Amino acid sequence: MMTTGNRVADDMALYHIADRNADEIERVQDKLEKLYIKRSEVSEEVEELETYLEELGVQL
Repeated sequence: MMTTGNRVADDMALYHIADRNADEIERVQDKLEKLYIKRSEVSEEVEELETYLEELGVQL
């Protein structure tokens, strides 16, 4: 049979795990946002290079 103290300890442990998971999710979301920004920057650079090469007459 579970005592109130055990339930409190379990609840605290679950809260700690949930808090760590929330922190990790936030870190991953930040990394994904940075990667998305980088991807957008790279896509723009690729478009610029393709345009430049087409202006030079290079077939892609």
